[in-house]
Amino acid sequence: MEYNYLVYGGFALLFLYLGLRVAGTLAFSKLVSDEFDHIIASDEHKVKGRFE
Repeated sequence: MEYNYLVYGGFALLFLYLGLRVAGTLAFSKLVSDEFDHIIASDEHKVKGRFE
């Protein structure tokens, strides 16, 4: 009977791990794409000076 709780707890931890893993992957890919967009559009934000 006590093994059912272990199985349910294991499934809950597995789903929690998978959910956090997917959320972390999505957040990291958004961070990388935002950084690439910032690098690509950096010419628009450059300050024109005499050293250019």
